[in-house]
Amino acid sequence: MDDQDLIKHRIENIVGKDDITDDGGILDMYSIDNSFIPPTKPLYVVYPKTVEEIQEIIKVANHHKIPVTPRSSGLNNQGATIPSTSGIILDLSKMNKIFFIDEFHRLAKIEPGVTFSQLQKKAREYGYRVCTPLELPSESSVLATYLELVPLYSWPKYGTEFLLNMDLVLPTGELLSTGGAANPIVKKGYIPYNAPTITSKIWFGAQGTLGVVASGLVKLWGNPDEHRKVFFVPFNDLKDSFQLIRKIKWNIRVAEEMIIVNDMDLALIFLEDYEDLEEYQKSLPNWTFIIVLSDTEEAIEAQIPDLYEICKDFGANVYEELPDVDKSSEKILKEIEYPQGWVKWSQYKGARNTLPFFAYQERLPYYNEIVFALAEKYGYPKNEIGCQLLPVEIGRVYYQFSFHRDPKNEEESRKVRELYYDAAKRLIDEGAYFSRPFGPIANIVYQRAGDYHAIIKRFKEAIDPNNIMNPGKLAL
Repeated sequence: MDDQDLIKHRIENIVGKDDITDDGGILDMYSIDNSFIPPTKPLYVVYPKTVEEIQEIIKVANHHKIPVTPRSSGLNNQGATIPSTSGIILDLSKMNKIFFIDEFHRLAKIEPGVTFSQLQKKAREYGYRVCTPLELPSESSVLATYLELVPLYSWPKYGTEFLLNMDLVLPTGELLSTGGAANPIVKKGYIPYNAPTITSKIWFGAQGTLGVVASGLVKLWGNPDEHRKVFFVPFNDLKDSFQLIRKIKWNIRVAEEMIIVNDMDLALIFLEDYEDLEEYQKSLPNWTFIIVLSDTEEAIEAQIPDLYEICKDFGANVYEELPDVDKSSEKILKEIEYPQGWVKWSQYKGARNTLPFFAYQERLPYYNEIVFALAEKYGYPKNEIGCQLLPVEIGRVYYQFSFHRDPKNEEESRKVRELYYDAAKRLIDEGAYFSRPFGPIANIVYQRAGDYHAIIKRFKEAIDPNNIMNPGKLAL
């Protein structure tokens, strides 16, 4: 029995023959996504069902020095779960238990295979809701999304901390609990609202390079008496919205979600069939500020006059339904509650590639000029560039560009890939902060942060001496 057969045999003894595969067709599916990251075919895909199985698999991987890449839903679409080196894909989708929902503290303890759709339906039974991601579909893993700090529609209201205590398997196979979960005298295994400390925050954004999170405690929001109401504020020019954003963030306390989208991405949200997208897009405002108020009906009604007054002061019109759009409020709430994200929006051409970053909002018009000029250089239609803005903090925003292409058209894909990386480099040169860099973009980011990169590499070496956890990627 050669080494590869021995590894398979040992893992079969852990998970059973039905939960490990080396079928070529399945391996091919796990080797690619719609990103520009080069495909790498794994040796095996393994489906653990318990923490103990993860621990044993990691120990086998250490013994044979074979790489392990954790994967929860495979819907990241940025190449995060494409292995840099062939090895084991650890597919955690079968670990999909919701252990409990603490109704009093509005918390849920879940496994990594639990999706937003699954948890949202359960939370709704208690009158609560889950804060969902901006770009990812509702079939994405809740834990993986929160761990990788994927932007959420509710970031403008609640910030970025949605995952509290965790149980995770270290690269050595040992089990580590963080926060209140590490305290053996706490009966429930957690201390409610125990905010993440430095010892738990270090696992965030690590792309599975520092271990495997096996369960976590996440926050739920809302209340059983909650009502939700959507408002639309159109703009011709993005910069005209900046002062209004600040004013609303300071004064409208029941604004739960706030996002600005351009006509391209708004058309993708509203339409089901993209055959006439270009014509439909022309009927929409250049930019639309979408505001969702959430609270009791009385609290919302008390804030509506303030919202209208603030918008009037800035010469902006407010609509409860966007003109000429059927059921616009209903469609927005549906997308926020159970997002379809890139899975739906990529149907326009077949693939969607996004450039996400943080920036000072005053810089955005300049960044738009850069990217739109590059689009003209590479022959990409400027009207097909999607833009979305989350006002995360006063003056600082999350922003993303999106590009669409036919993945079967090699020439179009080549042009979009060149545009994508050229735009990323130019944006980084001009101060845009890529907090979740992938592939070549990560190389650009780390070249400019040599000391930082060296420190996290030493930390990685200390806890993963055999470098088995998703080697070749490192983002903290």
